Amino acid sequence: MSDNTDRPYLDDVPQDVQDLIYQGQKIRAIKLVREKMGLGLKEAKERVDEVATRLCEQFPEDFTAGENSGCGTALLSVAALFAVGLYLVVTTFWR
Repeated sequence: MSDNTDRPYLDDVPQDVQDLIYQGQKIRAIKLVREKMGLGLKEAKERVDEVATRLCEQFPEDFTAGENSGCGTALLSVAALFAVGLYLVVTTFWR
């Protein structure tokens, strides 16, 4: 699953889980932790959050999770579409 062999990893966490965290895919990482470790949702989320924090602290130059993570991009896209739609409505009906 790793597409970056130069990426540093923690020794006590499966590499595929870390790859997902590095890529900003925390939900997929949580699902994988639940499958591999048999944890509940809350425990898996806490574990993934803890691993993400450790990665960020130990390897800040390599850790980019959160950049272009999806939620911000989605909200920006919705806002842009709303603005364009509003512009079209105003220009069409106020002539």
